[in-house]
Amino acid sequence: MFTTSVTQQMQFTVPVIIADQEVIIDKVDRKMSGLLSKISNGNPWGDRKLAAQKLGSMRDPAALPALLDLLSNDSFWMVRCAAVEALQMIGDPQAVPGLLLAAERDGFQAVRSYAARAAAKLSG
Repeated sequence: MFTTSVTQQMQFTVPVIIADQEVIIDKVDRKMSGLLSKISNGNPWGDRKLAAQKLGSMRDPAALPALLDLLSNDSFWMVRCAAVEALQMIGDPQAVPGLLLAAERDGFQAVRSYAARAAAKLSG
């Protein structure tokens, strides 16, 4: 990490800190690892739902396999809905087959509806 200055017309200096890219990537990797560990079925459903939402907000396609697994296998419908929303936020068309499967087979109507809409949006 290094520090530089930006001088403005009024003759004062504002410090600007530019972080090393490797440090940022390491923090993102650690955050993703922590979230991925929270989506296992052994954790409370609220933790799994929140972790899925945060993974979606990161918009990292590396989370796709875990979110698709969550969509297919989680025991609670609200967590599966959060997985659908996260997959849609990531926006990767590779999620479409898993979303279509959930749209056809999930035991809860809200999950089927969310999954069908997300698949349609990601399909084009």
